[in-house]
Order: sequence, then structure tokens, then C-alpha cells
Amino acid sequence: MMYQGTFYNSLKVYNRSSRLGRKTLTSRLSPWFKVAVVTVSTGVLGIALISYLNSIGAVNFTVLGIDVSAFVYTVWFNLLWYLVFISIPFMGTYACVTGGWCYWGTFNQLVSRMGLFRLKVKDPETCLRCPTVDCAKACPVGLTDMRSWFLKQGEFKSMKCIGVGECVDACPYDNIYFYDVRNWIRERLKRL
Repeated sequence: MMYQGTFYNSLKVYNRSSRLGRKTLTSRLSPWFKVAVVTVSTGVLGIALISYLNSIGAVNFTVLGIDVSAFVYTVWFNLLWYLVFISIPFMGTYACVTGGWCYWGTFNQLVSRMGLFRLKVKDPETCLRCPTVDCAKACPVGLTDMRSWFLKQGEFKSMKCIGVGECVDACPYDNIYFYDVRNWIRERLKRL
């Protein structure tokens, strides 16, 4: 798969230097990204509704004699998925997430935004003294502004963060960790 290995690692560098790839860096959401996410999400929900109405016999809407959800799924994974791969040198390795092109990527972002996990640092001062910023360089999504979040707030939470965890592994000081519901429960139990 093209998301792993030497090809993947070399593209992380290339994506940060290409003109279009640089526009998708940082955790900020651009207006076109929001339009893509809303369009894809609304389309998937609309298609699911039509498919349900087909299954109960309320409507009879097909495309080339195929249920609309099966048709869209076929087109999505037999055509559009290859367009995502072809766009990697221009849009980045995770165009699904950074561009809002696919529903799974936007669903992961919604879960991330709801706050089920976030990245925290044990000591923000360690980030201030860090000369390498390996966390931002390792992020496959290209969230290059995480260090400033760590310095200002001690944590990083972004809709674009999908929780791959390469930043945690890349930190030479073992300063970054995932804060999730397990941490929250431990804190509450310690107070009792």
C-alpha cells in the first residue's frame, strides 16, 4: 500500500515542499475544506436514506439497475480512490483527511473533534527547548503547528488529527502522550 514504507516517508518531505501540499499544512480548516466535508457527509447521508427507502419499497431509485449506495460505493472505491492516490504528490499523503475527500476521513475527524482523545505534553518547557521539532516533522497529516499548541495550552486537539501517533513516537524526550478516556477515569479515581 502506498501509505507505508520508503515511499510514504519520502512523500512526507515532498508534501511539505510542494506548493499545493503546503496549503494543507497546520490544523486550521480552510473554507474549501469545510465545503468538501459538508458535501461528502451530506451526500453519504442522502444516499443512505435513498438506499433505505429503496429497501422498504417506498421509492425505486437505481443507477444502471443498481442500488444507489452500491453504485456510489463502487465508483468511490474503484475510481475516486485511485484519484486520491494519483493526487498524493500534490495534495499530500493523507488527502482524504487534509482535503476532506472521503467520508471515513471526515468521520475520524468528527470523532477527534468530539474530544475522545487529544495529545498532551508532560512539560511544555521541554517543547520550548526542543531544537528538532520532530513531532511536527513526523505527523503524516502535516499538522506542523502542534508545537505552538503545546507551548500555549499544554495540549493539541485538532479536527485534522486522526490519532496515528507518529508524533508521540518521534518525540526524542518522551514528552507527548495521548490523553483519552482512560486518563480521565484514572484522574477521577485518584480523587476518590
